[in-house]
Amino acid sequence: MRSKASHRTGSIRLYLEDKRIYFLLSIFSFVLLLFTTTSSPLFAFNGWVDVNAYFTVGKGLFNGYVPYVDLIDHKGPFVYFLFGIAWSIDNTGFFGVYLLQSIFLSISVIHVFRLAKLYVKRNDLCFVAAIVSPLPMLSIGNQGASVEEFVLALLTVSFYYIALYFMQPESFKLRYISLLGGLCAAVLLMKFNLVVFFAGFILVIICERLYKKQFGLLGKYVVCFAAGASVILLPFLIYMLATNSVRAFIDIYIKMNNLYSGGGERSIGIRLILGLSNAVQVFNGRLVSAAFIIAGLVFTVMKTKTEYMVGNSISLVLLMIFVCFGPIFVYTHIPLTVFIHMGIIALCSIPDKHTSVIKIGKAGKYTIVCLVFMLIIGKNGLVKWPMFLRQIVPVQQQMAEIIWHHARDDSTTLLQVGSLDSGFYTASGIIPNEPFFYTPNISHALFPEIRDGQRDAVRRGDNEFVIIHTGAEDERPNENHWWLGKNYVHLTVLHGAGANDDRWFHLYQRILFPDAEFDNMAQNKIVNIESNSNNNFSALFDGNPDTFWDTGRSPEAGDYLMFEFSQAVNYDCLLLDQGSRINDYPRSLSIFTSQDGALWQDVPHSRYGWHFYHLQTEAYRFLKIESNGSDEKNWWSINAINFGIIK
Repeated sequence: MRSKASHRTGSIRLYLEDKRIYFLLSIFSFVLLLFTTTSSPLFAFNGWVDVNAYFTVGKGLFNGYVPYVDLIDHKGPFVYFLFGIAWSIDNTGFFGVYLLQSIFLSISVIHVFRLAKLYVKRNDLCFVAAIVSPLPMLSIGNQGASVEEFVLALLTVSFYYIALYFMQPESFKLRYISLLGGLCAAVLLMKFNLVVFFAGFILVIICERLYKKQFGLLGKYVVCFAAGASVILLPFLIYMLATNSVRAFIDIYIKMNNLYSGGGERSIGIRLILGLSNAVQVFNGRLVSAAFIIAGLVFTVMKTKTEYMVGNSISLVLLMIFVCFGPIFVYTHIPLTVFIHMGIIALCSIPDKHTSVIKIGKAGKYTIVCLVFMLIIGKNGLVKWPMFLRQIVPVQQQMAEIIWHHARDDSTTLLQVGSLDSGFYTASGIIPNEPFFYTPNISHALFPEIRDGQRDAVRRGDNEFVIIHTGAEDERPNENHWWLGKNYVHLTVLHGAGANDDRWFHLYQRILFPDAEFDNMAQNKIVNIESNSNNNFSALFDGNPDTFWDTGRSPEAGDYLMFEFSQAVNYDCLLLDQGSRINDYPRSLSIFTSQDGALWQDVPHSRYGWHFYHLQTEAYRFLKIESNGSDEKNWWSINAINFGIIK
């Protein structure tokens, strides 16, 4: 009886000790991320474009917008769900994102600790392995909150339960299979190429059960795995069916990602070879990480079953290939950190054999925690940024203040064109009304509707504000290419900081055109049209977007277009629309009116954008529009002319 009581007491003591360590690891994670992610409240803003795009779509998701339809980005829907939660915590900042990052990192380090306990007897050494485990991920200096960072936590949990299956089968329960199914589904809905992590282990488990003819148990595994996956997949499937967005999901999440990774240009075989080649290059520059992965593999061979070693190797190779399938960024290899964890555990297992020689007391634990803490912060380097401790006001918040100061109503709209999401939607709290609310890193030739859609939105004047960047303060954006000059006026330019310190952001506001009523019958009142150049006057009124009146050459001072009306008219506004010839408008012109065609009066006028003119004049029978200067590069073209009266 005493022996059983002592055993029960020891088990309770170990259980409570583990819970205490879980709590300490969580505190460590929350504090560590205060200094190693710009989502932290110690930083002024997270200006990383990817994170802001996720935040924008997540914000839209929680406000009735449908991902892949109303707002288009190419990550998985579970990402937007997470960032929607973050938005609900902090509407115009990243405190909610920081909390999610901290929770996911806590989950990761806790399961590294649990994984270590499968191989190492001493809790203090397992604790050391856990606090060292964030180093590979956080040392790359990324601003934080990448999809890979969140996926890593899910892979780490999965890795623990897979190891438990092979290392301690007597402790493995069927509900863990359901958990693995849910984790696999979550990864599938975040970044689908990373789901190959599960492939090697699933293949080995299936082969093992088939070899042992345990068909019933294999059937239970399949049912439990499917049930767990369904818990995650079904809500998203129901949502997409209810919002009629299944096709859009496939087109953007699957097909667009395939194009983005080069799938539209190369065969699958070539891409697999390139993926493996890229993976080798990635680790050629990260020899320490490669050494820890190799050490982890060797340790696995020495400590575990052959089946586990085979599954581990297959999953590692597949993950290496598919992680490096497309463009390589500093955060690309983060999911592979799950295999680095085994190398860290292998290193911490060495003192485990020499318990009597190497002991870590409380002071030693605190010293190790402090050293690891400082090492990670030093390698991360974000504390050197001006955003740390809010030393500057980020350009996003400055721009948001200007936008709301000039906004004409509370439902103002914003579009950033020609670049990735730089955080202006986040800081201003505005949800864009354009599906392509930013320009991703994908070839215009492969996906022309992105840039074309943005240009059309600017041409129509759909948004009150437009933001575009240049590389220098005195460099003006290409207003003609983006149709900015037609409907917008330049408000201000601000210099970026942090990740945007090489950019200058220009803010444009939609022109408030005078309220005018145009006369659709004005053509019938015109008895004569004259010009000193082209006489293709019918193009002015035929409604055909492909026909133009033009000078037929570069305009010169004195080029004119004159209209004679059958009787006096009082039109006080003109709309000279150059149509698709966006550069063919006079940079300066004069407007004259006359009663008899002999005596002309220079009419004061106000110009709005490229094409709208408000005249300060009395009734007249003759109207002459005259160019004031020359333009060596462009003609003067008019696709349509409209006469009207200001209301």
